[in-house]
Amino acid sequence: MGKHRIFEKRLIEISVDDIWADFRSDEEPENSLPSEEAASLSDSWLNESLQEAVDGIKELKALFTDKILHTQHEEKILDAMHSELTKHRQDMYSQLARPILLDIAAVRDDIMSMAAIVREKPEDERHIGLAAFELYADQLLEIMAKNRIDTYISEPEAEFCPATMRAVKKIAADDESLHGKVASSVADGYLYDGKKILPERVEVYFYSEPTQNNEQDE
Repeated sequence: MGKHRIFEKRLIEISVDDIWADFRSDEEPENSLPSEEAASLSDSWLNESLQEAVDGIKELKALFTDKILHTQHEEKILDAMHSELTKHRQDMYSQLARPILLDIAAVRDDIMSMAAIVREKPEDERHIGLAAFELYADQLLEIMAKNRIDTYISEPEAEFCPATMRAVKKIAADDESLHGKVASSVADGYLYDGKKILPERVEVYFYSEPTQNNEQDE
């Protein structure tokens, strides 16, 4: 805005007399003695031309000022829209996350309740059975299902698919036909609305041909 104000100030300071003084300050050619009538006509023409130039500059200044005001107004509108959009997004995320967080809190409460019961038992009886662990896993699976998250798991000897699987370990295979196939699934894969969000972790068979030394030993 500082540059805009300096420009406006310079435009305001310009006058016909200033521009005319610049024209009159130019040196006239030697032996050039225009008549009074010619000089009068010349002055009149120059004054009109200079006045038109000043009027044009004033009009330009007005347009320039209007443009600045319009730009400032647009900036205020954009700032307000950005603020409203940010608030809307925060509210949307809060509405989407709240049910999930409540379900997770409920599972945690169940775990804490179970831990409190076990803590009251004698030390040699403080253990939680497999069924309890599986119950918590099922509860979490229900939470995911309510939020459009599905799991998938591969059968043994299924073809390894890099798009949906991640190999975490190689298992040596004596049978070449097993090469590149799934030996076992270590962890399920996860889909959101049918799109992969977490690949399945698997162990993969790896076959390598016997070396020449091994064949000779046989």
